[in-house]
Amino acid sequence: MPKRKRELCSKDGCDNVVVSNHLCKKHGGGLRCQSDDCKSSAISGYGNCKKHGGGPRCQFDGCKSSAISGYDYCIKHGGGPRCQFDGCKSSAIFGYGHCTKHGGGPRCQFDGCKSTAVFGYDHCRKHDGGKRCQFDGCKTAARSSCGYCRKHGGGERCMVSGCDKHAQKYHLCKAHGGYPRCTYPSCNTRIKSGKLCDKHNKPAEPIDILTDIVHIKQEPAE
Repeated sequence: MPKRKRELCSKDGCDNVVVSNHLCKKHGGGLRCQSDDCKSSAISGYGNCKKHGGGPRCQFDGCKSSAISGYDYCIKHGGGPRCQFDGCKSSAIFGYGHCTKHGGGPRCQFDGCKSTAVFGYDHCRKHDGGKRCQFDGCKTAARSSCGYCRKHGGGERCMVSGCDKHAQKYHLCKAHGGYPRCTYPSCNTRIKSGKLCDKHNKPAEPIDILTDIVHIKQEPAE
């Protein structure tokens, strides 16, 4: 008896197999995520997509991210294959065995460049990989999805009213406090590196335990 030919998705140009309603999973077939306004496919047995809680969760205490298939943790907390470079604990790029820093993923095709190529391009961001700024004559890489580089309005702006400078930290430009600060309680001193300013990064003064003991012994008893 000849095998029954499986129906293909009714979406123009799609060759995926139908799941339900003449559509494949990608184009709306099968169960949808129950979260409001979400049209993604639900994980079987969960009722929601990965983003909204579907599928097994990472077992790291307090983490709500989705666990990598076959692992008990998300990528951040050790799920998935690790980089094979000695001492590196970063996640390996699928099919490469190493993280981006240690050679994982496609490399930039520019002669002599070892940087990672931007996804979908043959070059890194420095060598014209990725989207370029839409400002006339500008060849700088565009920031995220805005279509422009930092100089021409791309990226986050300072949250101070009337300021059009680029935000650095805390949603502020450098002039309005958008710089790394000392993490010591109630201290907002600007720092260049580390977590503490020079004032709070000094080692504690040594305690002369022997002097204290002698002083205690010399005190007259009441």
